[in-house]
Amino acid sequence: MEKQQEQNIYEEKPTTPYNFVPLNDVVLHPPLYEYVKGYTDNKDIQKGYKEFLLSDKKYSGYCEVDIENITPLYIAGEDKKFFSDGKNLCIPGSSLRGCLKNIFKIITNGAMRVDKENPDITDKILYFRNLAGETVDPTKKLYSDRFTYDKTYKDKDGNLKTKKVSRAKAGFLVHEGKQYYICRAEMKPENDDKRKVNPKAPRIEWNNEGADISTGYMNNKKHYYRIKSPVWKDKYIIPGDVLNSYRDDKNRKGLNLLKVKNYKKGTDREQFLKGAEKFDYIVPCFYVEENGIVSHFGAGLYYRIPYRESIGDHVPRALKEEQIDFADAIFGNKECWSSRIFVEDCYLDNDKSVLEKENYAKILMGPNPTSFQFYLNTDEYKNPQHWDSEADIRGYKFYWHKKMNWQGKENRNKKLNNLIAPVKANNHFKGKIRFENLDAIELGAFMYLFGIAEEKDICYKLGMGKSIGLGSIKLTGKFYFRDDTYYKKLFATDKKGFAKCLIEVDKQKFIDEFKSYIKNKLSAKSFALYNQRIKDLKTILSTKYMMSTNSKKWNNITQYMKIKDMEIIKNRTPLPTIQEVIKGLK
Repeated sequence: MEKQQEQNIYEEKPTTPYNFVPLNDVVLHPPLYEYVKGYTDNKDIQKGYKEFLLSDKKYSGYCEVDIENITPLYIAGEDKKFFSDGKNLCIPGSSLRGCLKNIFKIITNGAMRVDKENPDITDKILYFRNLAGETVDPTKKLYSDRFTYDKTYKDKDGNLKTKKVSRAKAGFLVHEGKQYYICRAEMKPENDDKRKVNPKAPRIEWNNEGADISTGYMNNKKHYYRIKSPVWKDKYIIPGDVLNSYRDDKNRKGLNLLKVKNYKKGTDREQFLKGAEKFDYIVPCFYVEENGIVSHFGAGLYYRIPYRESIGDHVPRALKEEQIDFADAIFGNKECWSSRIFVEDCYLDNDKSVLEKENYAKILMGPNPTSFQFYLNTDEYKNPQHWDSEADIRGYKFYWHKKMNWQGKENRNKKLNNLIAPVKANNHFKGKIRFENLDAIELGAFMYLFGIAEEKDICYKLGMGKSIGLGSIKLTGKFYFRDDTYYKKLFATDKKGFAKCLIEVDKQKFIDEFKSYIKNKLSAKSFALYNQRIKDLKTILSTKYMMSTNSKKWNNITQYMKIKDMEIIKNRTPLPTIQEVIKGLK
């Protein structure tokens, strides 16, 4: 009965090892903001920063960090061995810094930038194709409207009918100097050779007339395309952003037109190449152009086309505007001031052999934002929204904690999985995080990272293999201030050696001051949203679900979907929220 109930709860719900902490509605400005706001010149900003450092009391010192890996931990170093300084295993400061900064952005209502210099999120253009998807899939109509038109024709009985046909034209993609172009050509469907109609893989075959191009096997495919009669003088330029987005399309399974092995040069002997001598790379293609500029291109008549909106376009404007947030204030602003947080490497506190036996890891799946039903918010009726809609991204991506076997099988494609030897669970790494000249509010915000981490059942995630249960860490820290006589006594000695001149600090006092600052700065509506986001953050950071007696069920509802779940994927069923996942578990 229990198994049947579990199946019913999730038979129409997608499952993933990750979920999203929602975005904030506004950026919380740190005290530093009042000293630099309104300035655009870097010198003025730096002057305001110096004034801030000289104002009020500032605190310097360090935090003694202890990291216990609750599940096996793997951070890649040289030759894919666990990271080390050449002698001792350690967690690199850069990895810990990245982990902390990501959570810090959430607890301080940070900005989310999409600029190229210091992006918080990628701003790439995604591609899609939908010829025969489910009617509930919003991209089906989008693809049809954008890439096809109604063509009128007569059937065998002379009746007028219409059908959807591609807007793409045939041509040859060419390279000259440092620029790619497409030259227009003619297209002729061919169906007299079954071997060419349905080859096992996409391919291009050359002849004196031009090129035969087939996109590979497909049910009911009855012809391939012969592209011929190029007009080499008619060149349509391919802009750099169109080329870059084409290169970034990681989900393309067919021919990559920019890396065809059997390409032609204009100096080759085929008759159709006369007049193309200046081109050093030539391949057949299909394309759409507007006013002599290529909008997009592909290897088949119905190829994948780009969305018009980028991922970054789905970040709310309020979070993208140029402004200083808490992360800028203490982790550094590249152009105007350096970081006041210095994360050192954390070394393994164990002399014994602590590595698990080397084995192949389960295949790690990369981000797949083409699954828009997972990465974008739904509309008010819970309908999925595609990347050309006005929906916002769902938020910050986190992986659920879970205990499972990370070991997999060897795969022919070495890029998909590797031999690794993680550090066994329940080992400790120790190190320091130094801080310089933080004011009380900034320090309280930074200490709140540890305040959350030290709560019962809360763990952060670090390293690789998060989706297969690796990298759950328990983080604790003791904070010490340098007293006012630090530099005077720096070289004084006591019975233990150099005088430390350090005072251990109670974190809670500063954390409370930061929380009070948040409440005073945010509106009632924004403060309520902030508290809900912190609740979601703590929920997805909680280990109590993986530690429960129902951990097997937990692993099932936090795994990637399998072939049997294809119907859910086809229907574009949106990903449940963090709280909906927990509600379903209960």
